[in-house]
Amino acid sequence: LLIEKCEEDLSFGKGAFFLHQYRGMKATTTHNPNNEEEARNALKDLFQDMHISMLEDAKWWVDVGMEVHVPGKAVLWRVDSHFALIQHFLDADEATAARNVKEGQCYCVDLTAHLTALGGFRLRPTKVGTFGHRVAYVQAYTTDKALTYHPDGKTHAKNITMKEAIRPNSEGSIPYVEQVYHAYSSALEKKLTAASRIEMRVELQYAQADLHMFSPALIKDTVVCIPRRVWWTFKLMRATAAGLLLKWQNEGPKSLRKEKNALGLTLALVHLLNALNNRPYAGQGIPELYRFILPLTYYAMPPERVRIYADEPTILPEPEREGEEEEEEEDEDEDEGNDDEVVEVDPEVIQFADDGSVPIVANGLFFIRAPIRLADKAAPVPRLSNTRAKIGWDVVEKLSEARKDTIFAMIDKTQPPGEVRRGWGASNKKFARGWMRNMDEGDQPEPSRFNHINPANYPAVRLTQHDGGSDMGTDDEDEDEPDIKELLNTIWRSMLINVAYKCVTRRNGDKWIKFPHGGSAAVKEEFYSTLDVSSRLQGFRYVASDYRQWDDNFHRMFPTDPNHKMYGEKKQGWGQVSWIKDWRRLVQDWPTDKIEKVKRQIKKQFDNLSWMVMTRSDRLWDSREDGAAKSMKLVARGEMRKNAPHVIINPKYRAKDVK
Repeated sequence: LLIEKCEEDLSFGKGAFFLHQYRGMKATTTHNPNNEEEARNALKDLFQDMHISMLEDAKWWVDVGMEVHVPGKAVLWRVDSHFALIQHFLDADEATAARNVKEGQCYCVDLTAHLTALGGFRLRPTKVGTFGHRVAYVQAYTTDKALTYHPDGKTHAKNITMKEAIRPNSEGSIPYVEQVYHAYSSALEKKLTAASRIEMRVELQYAQADLHMFSPALIKDTVVCIPRRVWWTFKLMRATAAGLLLKWQNEGPKSLRKEKNALGLTLALVHLLNALNNRPYAGQGIPELYRFILPLTYYAMPPERVRIYADEPTILPEPEREGEEEEEEEDEDEDEGNDDEVVEVDPEVIQFADDGSVPIVANGLFFIRAPIRLADKAAPVPRLSNTRAKIGWDVVEKLSEARKDTIFAMIDKTQPPGEVRRGWGASNKKFARGWMRNMDEGDQPEPSRFNHINPANYPAVRLTQHDGGSDMGTDDEDEDEPDIKELLNTIWRSMLINVAYKCVTRRNGDKWIKFPHGGSAAVKEEFYSTLDVSSRLQGFRYVASDYRQWDDNFHRMFPTDPNHKMYGEKKQGWGQVSWIKDWRRLVQDWPTDKIEKVKRQIKKQFDNLSWMVMTRSDRLWDSREDGAAKSMKLVARGEMRKNAPHVIINPKYRAKDVK
């Protein structure tokens, strides 16, 4: 009835229909592709509970898949086999198969981990040509992508952005690289293999007849087998190398990190890390990036007519001319693309050049061209050395998806060295700790403020597992999990450091706060245990609070509602600080009575402080000259009188003693 109304009353409702989709059915049934009876039974079992006959005049499509698996091996598709696969499984003649392996909107190659000769493809068959029956979609890939599969994201695999690459955690490491490292390491340890898989979306009536008779000869011609240990080690080494370069970059001076040669290397590393699990991005800015990072070679043809991915030059056909019949275009393609038209190029002419040259992947594997200058005294930030090929700011902005000033601002906000934030769910027990100081030899760790607590009176601490881009678990049997004492000490130390580090900046860019020797990582209770607040802040406004105000401020910093608005990422300062994230994790896991109990333990420590930031519901630090500020007392001089940060004084102290 709804469809009828749409067609009658709405101009855009003509031909409307309902879409019914069953998801999560992959590998529900399996069968031998060469056994027709098994195929019939598998298809029957798949649909037995779906009651598809209840929908009249319905047209059902089903994804049929076939995997090639070899024990102990990673089985990968060859790029030069796509023609044979399409011709065989689509039951197409040579002309139709040739038409469907021309890169464009219908057909694209998904290179495998920087290897230009290996990769699957995605295809929406053209409407023109001879096929055995209708096929809506074809996909060939390797099953190792399940480690980083992300079906609902912008890309089909988890990826890293430029922002994540230039804003590491406080240890200097890139969380995404650590996730990929653990995923690959787990695959290597658990002896996982990878299979080549091809899927076709076909009408239900043809499902039983598709993907049959994959002959041993065709398998031999279309796949490559690599020992699983070699495969995972290869991906692991490339991810580790890229991650180390990013880490070394982020440890250098911020001014040098902003140079184009350094940012160009950052973009290259981001691109290569994503290409380990994804089809390499080929949008705006990539040709210019390739000219900057890949070797350049001269060809005797215009650059726009030469493929980028080539061991030897491959000349593309002349551009299509309007007004010609499709058959004539096809004949022209065949003539222009024959072997006689390929221009021979001596490998010796490969060089770094600017005019008339193109980037090339000369050995079948992506390598950033030499030289990369590593950190040294003269220039302590890894970068690409100056070459004739340049990269412009417009390219940097396109690939970073951010303006130049925004990129610089993100670099400026990088956490200072000395603060170490470890992942709660890391598979190595040295990563299962929270905030800690970088201590020189001889320094002793700060004693816990919560040693008096009996862990037996509290639930076990569950470490939240970070998603490493894998659907596999990690082996954590030998890992020492922190008890409640260590957990509370981590949250408490984090709060002290975070509050100091997140203090607002002055209009000239300087910090209001006066860090102790060692930076924010050296902040302890003593920093907040003095009424000489001027020794901690350049200027400030303060509230001589009563106990209600002091308690309200504490409750804003440790809310017991797991869905409290304070956890919002858009809140200024809230949501980005680690103690809030760790506290929320605890609130989500534990019953309310236990949360209130540990909160009272934290409150005892909080009440020993002399002053603290005066928090607001919409921001951690406030420096506005609004109505609330007018009731505060100002301690500042000259230009510092404006926008001074707000603090609150513990009510057990007298306001006249504040200075």
